[in-house]
Amino acid sequence: MRRGILFLTVSMLIMASVTVMGAPTPQNPAVLKISYNAPELLTTDVVQWEQEHGMGVIFKNLVESGTGGAIKVELYPSSQLGDNVTSIEMVMSGSIEGVIGTGVLPSFYPKFEVISIPYLFKSPEIAWWVFDNTEYWAELEEDLRQTTGLRLLAMGQNGVRHFTHKSKFIKTPADLKGEKMRVMQSPIFVKMMQAFGANPVPIAWTEVYTSLQTGVVDGHENPVSVIAANNIHEVQSYLTLDGHLWSEDFFVISDKLYSSLPTDMQVILKQAAKQAEVVNRGIETIHSTGPGLSKLIREGMKVYTPTMEEKAQFAEVAQPAVIEYLEEKVGKEAVQGMLDAVVEAETALGYID
Repeated sequence: MRRGILFLTVSMLIMASVTVMGAPTPQNPAVLKISYNAPELLTTDVVQWEQEHGMGVIFKNLVESGTGGAIKVELYPSSQLGDNVTSIEMVMSGSIEGVIGTGVLPSFYPKFEVISIPYLFKSPEIAWWVFDNTEYWAELEEDLRQTTGLRLLAMGQNGVRHFTHKSKFIKTPADLKGEKMRVMQSPIFVKMMQAFGANPVPIAWTEVYTSLQTGVVDGHENPVSVIAANNIHEVQSYLTLDGHLWSEDFFVISDKLYSSLPTDMQVILKQAAKQAEVVNRGIETIHSTGPGLSKLIREGMKVYTPTMEEKAQFAEVAQPAVIEYLEEKVGKEAVQGMLDAVVEAETALGYID
């Protein structure tokens, strides 16, 4: 028995020494290649960095300075290494180390789609509280790691999605009935539009401007930051700030890579990612509520903000269909867990007693 304990102790010491000897150094650094679709800059007077690029830059600077150059971070914006799906596949195969993106994680981990329940978050800070503080989300992150080998380092903000239309405001669900609305190529967006009685038309983002311009579709939905950056006001006249979906900028890295690093470097990566997450959320919020919205109004786009009662009408129509779909796909427990986490956040923030 004592010989077995001695052997185990020696083995652990050998393993520890290998880890230390194999740790990255400034002379032999580890390189983290991070891919994202977004460009580096925006054409606004106030916000220069696009939010995904902002997340990448802050993470890079803090990691490289915090490790004294023992870890180098290489940023690849503008889909240089492929789109988000391709990039995640590259992380899982070990070709690159990380991805910042939006909308595609459910293809690899279906439970992630619970964040896309329509009108789930009444405001962005509720979403942030859920991701930053709830046990439900911590357990989902761990399940993601164990299931896919992807470690979720941060949940930034891609934006709150709103309706645009060529000729009218979308003030009630009835205003969508029969309208051809462009949606992302996602079942949730299709089911939401169908619940409203609209005709959802999945169209790739690269074709959206032309489709709106030529009347292939009557309207679409996106965050203000995206609408402004891509000059959607040139082909759409009305913007309804209904906030039907909150969309994320996830930041995932290879858990295998993360686990191979010494503990102190893992801590630096965590700290850097959390600070980068705050910057990302801030950039998007500033752009959508500041220069982005101001640009749209200045360029002649008409803007309407629904009342809480009007938003409730939309939620009553859209949520049941999407919740039913998600319960069938990922289970009632996962869906109810997210709904409960939102109530927990609203209570903690003082929105409900």
